[in-house]
Amino acid sequence: MAKAPQTVDQGRRTFLRGELPGRRGPKPAVETHIASLVVQARPALLGAITDKIERLPGAEVHGSDPRGKLLVTFESDSQGQITDNLNRIHDIDGVITAALVFHQVDEPEPEVPEAQEEGRETS
Repeated sequence: MAKAPQTVDQGRRTFLRGELPGRRGPKPAVETHIASLVVQARPALLGAITDKIERLPGAEVHGSDPRGKLLVTFESDSQGQITDNLNRIHDIDGVITAALVFHQVDEPEPEVPEAQEEGRETS
Protein backbone atom coordinates (compact mmCIF):
# COMPACT_ATOMS: atom_id res chain seq x y z
CA MET A 1 0.00 0.00 0.00
CA ALA A 2 1.26 3.50 -0.81
CA LYS A 3 2.50 5.75 1.97
CA ALA A 4 0.21 8.71 2.77
CA PRO A 5 1.78 12.04 1.81
CA GLN A 6 2.80 14.46 4.55
CA THR A 7 0.55 17.42 5.16
CA VAL A 8 1.82 20.83 4.12
CA ASP A 9 2.41 21.93 7.73
CA GLN A 10 4.42 18.83 8.60
CA GLY A 11 6.52 19.17 5.45
CA ARG A 12 7.16 22.87 6.03
CA ARG A 13 8.08 22.36 9.68
CA THR A 14 10.36 19.46 8.75
CA PHE A 15 12.06 21.62 6.14
CA LEU A 16 12.51 24.57 8.54
CA ARG A 17 14.15 22.26 11.08
CA GLY A 18 16.56 21.06 8.38
CA GLU A 19 15.20 17.52 8.43
CA LEU A 20 15.03 16.75 4.74
CA PRO A 21 13.70 13.32 3.77
CA GLY A 22 16.25 11.11 2.04
CA ARG A 23 19.18 13.28 3.14
CA ARG A 24 22.43 11.36 3.38
CA GLY A 25 25.60 12.08 5.21
CA PRO A 26 26.18 13.60 8.63
CA LYS A 27 23.49 15.82 10.10
CA PRO A 28 24.73 19.41 10.11
CA ALA A 29 25.58 21.00 13.44
CA VAL A 30 23.07 23.45 14.86
CA GLU A 31 23.05 26.92 13.39
CA THR A 32 22.43 30.00 15.53
CA HIS A 33 19.71 32.51 14.71
CA ILE A 34 20.00 36.01 16.15
CA ALA A 35 17.16 38.48 15.75
CA SER A 36 16.28 41.90 17.08
CA LEU A 37 12.87 43.48 17.44
CA VAL A 38 11.41 46.84 18.27
CA VAL A 39 8.29 46.52 20.41
CA GLN A 40 5.84 49.37 20.91
CA ALA A 41 3.79 48.92 24.08
CA ARG A 42 1.43 50.89 26.29
CA PRO A 43 3.69 52.90 28.62
CA ALA A 44 1.60 52.07 31.70
CA LEU A 45 2.22 48.32 31.15
CA LEU A 46 5.90 48.55 30.18
CA GLY A 47 7.24 46.81 33.30
CA ALA A 48 4.85 43.85 33.07
CA ILE A 49 5.46 43.48 29.33
CA THR A 50 9.24 43.55 29.85
CA ASP A 51 8.96 40.77 32.46
CA LYS A 52 6.83 38.61 30.14
CA ILE A 53 9.21 39.06 27.21
CA GLU A 54 12.27 38.19 29.31
CA ARG A 55 10.62 34.89 30.29
CA LEU A 56 10.52 33.78 26.63
CA PRO A 57 13.30 31.33 25.68
CA GLY A 58 16.36 33.13 24.31
CA ALA A 59 14.88 36.61 24.84
CA GLU A 60 16.65 39.60 26.29
CA VAL A 61 15.37 43.17 26.64
CA HIS A 62 18.27 45.55 26.03
CA GLY A 63 16.58 48.86 26.53
CA SER A 64 13.34 50.71 26.91
CA ASP A 65 11.94 54.17 26.47
CA PRO A 66 9.34 55.55 28.91
CA ARG A 67 7.09 56.23 25.93
CA GLY A 68 6.70 52.46 25.46
CA LYS A 69 9.45 51.28 23.12
CA LEU A 70 11.53 48.18 23.86
CA LEU A 71 14.60 46.79 22.10
CA VAL A 72 14.54 42.99 22.25
CA THR A 73 16.93 40.33 20.97
CA PHE A 74 16.42 36.60 20.52
CA GLU A 75 18.96 33.86 20.10
CA SER A 76 17.83 30.38 19.08
CA ASP A 77 18.73 27.43 16.89
CA SER A 78 15.86 27.85 14.41
CA GLN A 79 13.94 30.50 12.53
CA GLY A 80 10.73 28.88 13.74
CA GLN A 81 11.57 29.69 17.37
CA ILE A 82 12.13 33.33 16.44
CA THR A 83 8.75 33.44 14.68
CA ASP A 84 7.01 31.70 17.59
CA ASN A 85 8.44 34.21 20.07
CA LEU A 86 7.45 37.14 17.84
CA ASN A 87 3.88 35.80 17.79
CA ARG A 88 3.93 35.37 21.58
CA ILE A 89 4.98 39.01 21.98
CA HIS A 90 2.10 40.13 19.74
CA ASP A 91 -0.26 38.25 22.07
CA ILE A 92 0.93 40.01 25.26
CA ASP A 93 -1.70 42.37 26.65
CA GLY A 94 -0.57 45.96 26.08
CA VAL A 95 1.70 45.30 23.09
CA ILE A 96 0.75 47.55 20.19
CA THR A 97 3.29 46.32 17.61
CA ALA A 98 6.38 44.14 17.42
CA ALA A 99 8.59 44.45 14.36
CA LEU A 100 11.53 42.29 13.33
CA VAL A 101 14.37 44.64 12.38
CA PHE A 102 17.31 42.24 12.06
CA HIS A 103 17.84 38.51 11.55
CA GLN A 104 21.17 36.77 11.11
CA VAL A 105 22.02 33.10 10.76
CA ASP A 106 25.43 31.97 11.97
CA GLU A 107 26.23 28.62 10.46
CA PRO A 108 28.57 26.28 12.30
CA GLU A 109 32.14 26.01 11.12
CA PRO A 110 32.74 22.85 9.09
CA GLU A 111 34.51 20.13 10.99
CA VAL A 112 38.08 19.50 9.89
CA PRO A 113 39.02 15.81 9.91
CA GLU A 114 41.75 14.98 12.43
CA ALA A 115 44.10 13.80 9.66
CA GLN A 116 44.05 17.29 8.14
CA GLU A 117 44.49 19.01 11.52
CA GLU A 118 47.63 16.95 12.30
CA GLY A 119 49.27 18.14 9.09
CA ARG A 120 48.76 21.81 9.93
CA GLU A 121 51.47 23.94 11.37
CA THR A 122 50.54 26.32 14.16
CA SER A 123 51.88 29.83 14.07
